[in-house]
Formats: sequence, C-alpha cells, structure tokens
Amino acid sequence: MQPKTIPLQCPVCANNLTKQQYKVGCGICGLYYHPECAGVSNKMFEDLKKTHAAFICKSCSNKTAPTNVNVDILRRMEEIKNSIENKMDMEEIKNSIENKIDKNKSELEERMNNGFINLEANGLIDNLRKEVNGELSKMKSDVKHCYSFVKEIDKTTNRKMEALMAKNNVLERRFNRSDILISGLPNKMDQIHNYVIKIAQLVGVHITDVDINHCCFIKNQKCILVKFNSVYIRDNIMKKYYKSDPILLKNVVCETVVAGGGADKNAVVSGEVTGGNAVVSGVETGGSVVVEGEVTDENAVDNDVANVVVRDVRVYLRYNLSLASRRLQYICRKLLLQKKIKKFHLINMDVPKAKIFKLDGNVTYLNIGQCAELLDDAIQGDDPSGNQ
Repeated sequence: MQPKTIPLQCPVCANNLTKQQYKVGCGICGLYYHPECAGVSNKMFEDLKKTHAAFICKSCSNKTAPTNVNVDILRRMEEIKNSIENKMDMEEIKNSIENKIDKNKSELEERMNNGFINLEANGLIDNLRKEVNGELSKMKSDVKHCYSFVKEIDKTTNRKMEALMAKNNVLERRFNRSDILISGLPNKMDQIHNYVIKIAQLVGVHITDVDINHCCFIKNQKCILVKFNSVYIRDNIMKKYYKSDPILLKNVVCETVVAGGGADKNAVVSGEVTGGNAVVSGVETGGSVVVEGEVTDENAVDNDVANVVVRDVRVYLRYNLSLASRRLQYICRKLLLQKKIKKFHLINMDVPKAKIFKLDGNVTYLNIGQCAELLDDAIQGDDPSGNQ
C-alpha cells in the first residue's frame, strides 16, 4: 500500500495545487505558487518554461543572496546587454556599404580603363573614331547640301513670284490706264454721263458720250469709275484738273441740270435752305427753270420731284491705281503719319516707286520693299487694297 502524498499548497492563497494547474517553484525555498499569486504573467511563465530558468519568490529574494542559479541568470542578462551594445548602428552599416560600393566601383573603373587601354593598344578605338568622324562629315555635307538646295529653291520661287507680281502690276496698270475715279458726288444720281461730261468741261476739256466707254458707282456708291475710250482724253483731263480751280459740287450739279436741255425733266437740285430761301436751285419742268432761288414760272415746281441737297464741297478726281501702287501709297502714308518722312510723291510706273522727301532734306526714290524697311511690318498690317 502506497503512502498518501501530501498535496501542495500555495503559500499565498493556501489553496491546493493540482497536477492540472500551472505552477512555479522557487529555486531556493522549494515552495510552489500559482503563477498569478507569485506575480508571474503568462508571458513570463512561457519564457521560464522555454529557458528553464529558476524562479525566486519575493521572500527569498529579499532574504537570501544570489545562488548559482541567479548568477547564471545575471550572466545571461549581461551577455544579452553586451550583444546589444556591440551591435553596429545604422550609420556604421551605411558607411560600411558605401565603402564596399566605392571599392567595387574603383575596381570596375580600373578594369574598364585596362580594357580601353588594351583596345587602344590594338587600334580598335582609333578605327572607331575615324569611322564615326567620317559618318559625321558625310551627314554635315548632306545637311549643307540640302540647305543650299532649299535656299536656292526659295530664291528661285521668290524671283518667280516677284516676276509674276510685276507682270500682274503691268497688266493691271495698263488695263486701268484710261480710268479716272471721281469722288464727292451724291450717291443717288441718274445719267452719270452728263455729270462726267460737265466735270470735263469745268477743267477745260470738251468730251461727248462717245468718248466714255463705261461709268458706274463703286465702293458702296462712294466713288464713280469712269473708263474713257482714249488715254489721251484721260491724261488731258487729269493734267488740266491739277492746274484748274477746285471743282465744287454745286457747279457740277446745278450747271448740269441747266445745261441738260430737257434730258431729265424731273431733275431737281436744291441747296441748303436759309431763312426760307433756296441758296442754289435749278428745276426744269415743262420748259420752266429755277436758278439761284429766282422762280420764272410759279407752276414750275412739282411735289413729286426728288430733291438732292447740294453742299459747298469739292469734287475730286484720282487715278485708278494698281494694287502694287496702292500698297506703296499706303506705306508712304503710314510713314508720313509716323513722321518718318516729310512728304512723298507716287510715281505710277510699271514698277511703282515713291519720291521720298526725308526729314533731313534729302530726296530719294524707293520701291515697295525699301519703303517697307522704313516702316516695320507695314505690309503685314491692315490690308490697304481698298484704300486710295
């Protein structure tokens, strides 16, 4: 019969310790405790089981000096501490890696240099350089040749364009050679031929309907284009126009109505009314005429007759310039507005030029390109094709 075993009791809670319960035993006094009664956490309990370290209760740790078991624990703790202290920090690791990289880099550069030296010794580098330089020279030569070719094509194209523009200007100038532009007349007028004939008479040139090829309103009825059958008549009219007195609208309109001889019975021209009296008027209806406000027949005025207000304004005659001449005139006017020149005279030739009077008193003859150099971007500005 086996003797009864005395059950173990926890000195702290005085409860029995069974085999199924976890327990820790003191390495000095030999007493066993519940882990929670001995102040041992679950993690600490697992560490004690893994390391097989001895446990010392609080009473023994306060009374007894460390035994060999405690010395072993302290020694192991010291070793862990020393191992941690002896570990290199990140800076040392970084320096170590950089040193290794520099060392490997130096070795690699040395090997590459040795390889290049060997290649140069064998003449391979020189051959490669010569081949590359030769290809570069060919490329430079091709690029230079292409540039010269394109430049020559550009020059040829510009010459052809200039020749075509000059030819077009010659044709346009000769087509407009017998033209005159008249401005200053009312835009609601019938029988324009009669007014053109009267204007010619005012400057001292006698013409008839046979001498006029065509006349009509242009530019939104602001101007009259007259084409004569003879260049001589056109030149004679313009020559005497610049030498004669200014042509006034009232002289053209009134005298045309009076001299019409019944060509238009309902043609009435009346001037501005001042104090109820017509300043200038001329009416021909049924053979009766009203001139300068003097009524010769009381029944002469018809209520259905349209009145055209006559102002004391000038009537201007101008040349019908070609596009190149108008462009040159436009540039010269811009120069005049910007006070870069004193004045200019347009010379309407096949290749138009301008006589420029400079501010310093010098006189020179310039073409379109030379005038455009005086006025930057003048040709690229507003389109002067419709300006005279």
